[in-house]
Amino acid sequence: MGFRALLGTVAAVMTGACATQTPEPVETPAVFSGLSDEERSAIGQAAATLLGRNRVDALIVEGESTVAIRPPMPGPFEGNSPVRPEVMDIIKRGDVCVLRDRSTGQEIKLTSVSCSAKSLSQDKPAAD
Repeated sequence: MGFRALLGTVAAVMTGACATQTPEPVETPAVFSGLSDEERSAIGQAAATLLGRNRVDALIVEGESTVAIRPPMPGPFEGNSPVRPEVMDIIKRGDVCVLRDRSTGQEIKLTSVSCSAKSLSQDKPAAD
């Protein structure tokens, strides 16, 4: 087999490999709506897993594309705590809802919770 024939074969294989790749799912900011107590619990547990804690106090506001995790309360001998809340983004990737820790970039899929892509009108302030 000549060099040109070999080169043609390699090019054909490479082109075929590129043609069979599936595109990455589109990723958009997302929001929760109509959450049940079980779904809120699942979101809190997912956030705790991301942070390596047993339990967290998650502030979940429907219609917002973030979840805030309140820091632990200061102990009895502590003054005001300088600790800030952890912020997690709600992402819709294809048909899957994902919770992403904003500070580390770590993610966890929310298999038992549904979300919807955040519409552009949700970002606009209310008109007076």
